[in-house]
Amino acid sequence: MAKVKSTAQKVTQRITTIDQVGFYVNKYDFDNKYPQRVIDISNDSGTAQACLELKRKFVFGGGLKNLDFYKSKVNPTTTADKFLRNLIDNFTKFGGCAIHFNYNMVGQKTTVTSIPFEYCRLVPTGHKEEGKIAIYDDWGHNKRLKFSPSDVTYINSYNPKSAVQEMEAVEVENYKGQVYFWTPKGATYPLSPFDAVLEDMLTEAQLKKFKHSTSANNFLASHLLITGKSESDEEADLFDENLRQFQGGEGSGTIMVIERESEGETIELKKIEIQDYDGLYSFTEDSSVLSIIRRFLIPPVLLLRVAGSLGTSKEISDAYDYYNVMTSDDRLLMEELLTEIFTDFAHLVNSDLDFSILPLKYSKAISAEYLSYYTKNEIRVANGDEELTDVKADSTLLAVTLGVGGTQALTSILADTILTVEQKKGTLMVLFGLNETQTNQMLGL
Repeated sequence: MAKVKSTAQKVTQRITTIDQVGFYVNKYDFDNKYPQRVIDISNDSGTAQACLELKRKFVFGGGLKNLDFYKSKVNPTTTADKFLRNLIDNFTKFGGCAIHFNYNMVGQKTTVTSIPFEYCRLVPTGHKEEGKIAIYDDWGHNKRLKFSPSDVTYINSYNPKSAVQEMEAVEVENYKGQVYFWTPKGATYPLSPFDAVLEDMLTEAQLKKFKHSTSANNFLASHLLITGKSESDEEADLFDENLRQFQGGEGSGTIMVIERESEGETIELKKIEIQDYDGLYSFTEDSSVLSIIRRFLIPPVLLLRVAGSLGTSKEISDAYDYYNVMTSDDRLLMEELLTEIFTDFAHLVNSDLDFSILPLKYSKAISAEYLSYYTKNEIRVANGDEELTDVKADSTLLAVTLGVGGTQALTSILADTILTVEQKKGTLMVLFGLNETQTNQMLGL
């Protein structure tokens, strides 16, 4: 009996972490450049940038629920609002965050600062700086010509309980604080949340460059021009330069004139048969874009046109509800991280210790002609603003609600000389739904 042999290929490990003491840090992938690669690839993909921007928007949602905390300074230049945005930016791109802490002499946190996640590396076991986080702003070797180990700063890993002891071991002015290398799975190098579609982002970027290149060069070559041999390199260069002037968008549709040097010299123009790749390119581009959007779990109506429109209000509202659910775990992780960060803070930044993040609301703007039918608070909520506590903010003019006919009927009841006061009150309450306070005001009681 013949044996069935599997043809499935072995899946390549996405990140190779190399524990190499001599290299100063644990390598973040084989070349220690994984985060830098994620940045470059996503920056080159328009769809990736749109998806990242939308996800950051939904994770941040309606912002911090506690407005006092929202405005609090977490370091001399940064509010809690901006600090949270930095955390979310790193988390949605890399799957982790890095936070620097300063402490006072009694071990209380005094300031916190978000560090770009791509600057941070873990230190291998056995290294003299074991247990610390290595900080360097050019692991990708783009800013400096030569790497120097002295440029790497090693800072103690996050552990509030050991802060006082660490300060006592060095002069206070020399203490560098601590760095929290945070990921949902602990202190380990994470994959980017969109690692599975990095190749799709690369494909989209390459197709973008292909479209630009072909449009700049009259698309694919359609003819082959055969001329006699040039007498000199200068002449050949001049001919080539003149020929290039007829390529690209500005040179399309023009006529090129070439003079023969003699009657015996021939100039031949041969047509090149080109395979039509338009359908293949379109399919490849569309499939890459959809793969990226699916990885972010984004409803198409929030990014793409639907049936020739931007989608109905109901479709957009449903999409908001769906994506709020899809990003709820991310918001919860950020809330838990904020709770840890601001525990045992030296000064009170959040009086009720509420670090919750509000989900993003979809609000359809109220048309101007209908504004008079809504209360102030209804209009504010529709615009995404907080409600007012003003008593009149939840009321509309009765005349607007009743209209002309209803207002005339109400005034005729008030002016009626036959009805008693009690009869007028009862009539107003039954017919117009007014309460006793309103009827008493109308009757001057």
